[in-house]
Amino acid sequence: MQDNASVEHQGIVEEVNDRLIRVGFVSHSACSGCHAKGACSLSDVESKYVEVNNDGMGLVVGDTVNIILQQKQGFKALWLGYVLPLIVMVMTLIIVMAITDKEGLAGISGVLILIPYYLGLFVFKDKIKEKFVFKIRKTA
Repeated sequence: MQDNASVEHQGIVEEVNDRLIRVGFVSHSACSGCHAKGACSLSDVESKYVEVNNDGMGLVVGDTVNIILQQKQGFKALWLGYVLPLIVMVMTLIIVMAITDKEGLAGISGVLILIPYYLGLFVFKDKIKEKFVFKIRKTA
C-alpha cells in the first residue's frame, strides 16, 4: 500500500469564514451500488460535512470541491471507532466470564464498557479532530 494513497469525495461548499470552510457531501454505503438495494432496507445514503482550514483558496458558497483524506487516516478512524471498541468489549466479556462464570453479567459488562469508551471519544473529540486533516481541491 502506498503511503500517499488517499480517499476523495466530491462535495459542495456550504459555508466560508475566516478560519474554516464547511463542505457538505453525500456518503453512500457499499450497498448503494447493489442491484437489490430497492428491496433491501440496508442501502444507506447520508449527508455529511467536514470542516477544513481556510487557506485563502478563494472558495465561495456553492463551489464544487473534492475532499481528500489520506487512507492511513481513514484506517485510524476505523481503528478508533470500530476495531478498538470491539477488542475492549471482547476482552471484558472474557475477563468477567473468567471471574464470575456468569454469562449474563459478562454480556451486560461487555456492552456497558462501551459507554465510557465512546464517552471518552466524545470528551476528546477536539483533540482527536486535530489528528485528521482534510484537504480540499476545487474542481473545474
